[in-house]
Amino acid sequence: LISQYNNLLNVFLNACKHRGCKLLSENSIGKPYIECPYHNWMYGLDGQAKYVPSDSTNDIKQIKLSSVDVTKVENIIFGNLCETFSVDTANLEESLSFMKDYDLINEVEINKKWEIPIAANWKIIVESFFDISRIEFLHPLISRNLNQRDFKYMNNDDHGFGYIVRNVINSGLVIDLDKSRNFVIHEDSQRDVVHFRYIFPNLFIILFPHHMVTFIVNPISNNRTNLMMTLFTRSSNDKEWIDNLAGFYEHMISKDVQICEELQKNVESQLWFYGKYDKENDLIFHHFHKRLIERYVNH
Repeated sequence: LISQYNNLLNVFLNACKHRGCKLLSENSIGKPYIECPYHNWMYGLDGQAKYVPSDSTNDIKQIKLSSVDVTKVENIIFGNLCETFSVDTANLEESLSFMKDYDLINEVEINKKWEIPIAANWKIIVESFFDISRIEFLHPLISRNLNQRDFKYMNNDDHGFGYIVRNVINSGLVIDLDKSRNFVIHEDSQRDVVHFRYIFPNLFIILFPHHMVTFIVNPISNNRTNLMMTLFTRSSNDKEWIDNLAGFYEHMISKDVQICEELQKNVESQLWFYGKYDKENDLIFHHFHKRLIERYVNH
């Protein structure tokens, strides 16, 4: 639950302090107050309770929505839902510094959002996304534009890692580079670069010169995950190209979902215990697993 009050950005848990009811949906935008649909408790945009019906036992001044620690970097809001972990803003900014070369605010719009349920653990999905060695076999169409040997590994020791590709080949696909569709790019060296970036623990960013897709991996249980995808382009781009681009990603993601769900079935088998690293291609897995152990196992 995000609000702006007195030029301050506020992020709250979207739950009423009374019985925990969900307060707002995506359609509840632009109101000067926050109202609970269950018992009509009302809050200001600063999270402070303003009206509590039929209650003389509580001091209303002591009732405030639960706040979430947030950091804003390059127009992306990061929320820290776990009080035991702190966010190193400097390292986070370094991980997202590649976005500074693009104007992703002016003349940029959200074209489509997806929420995709996946019958697999979140870790399997994360590993699948940054596994570039799968592209040649699972996504041969993409390999026409982006050759695996041209992926350059980028690593930030704290928050992020991933790949960039500079030698992009046009092959008649909707993802072909076309400068007339590009975002406003401040640095000429980025006009033919594609970024595949992962921000620990659950954000992926695919950034082409002419579009961006963000993926948020939202764990539900040990074998259920929701994947939230958002497609951004310049607002001036033609609708047919945007629709084809959305269809391209829907086709690609369907293959990834299928393989992740098959992996989940196998790793749940008592006959399978753990995998073997491919020392040449699996360095990124090693970094991911190391970070998981540092942040969640050894904390």
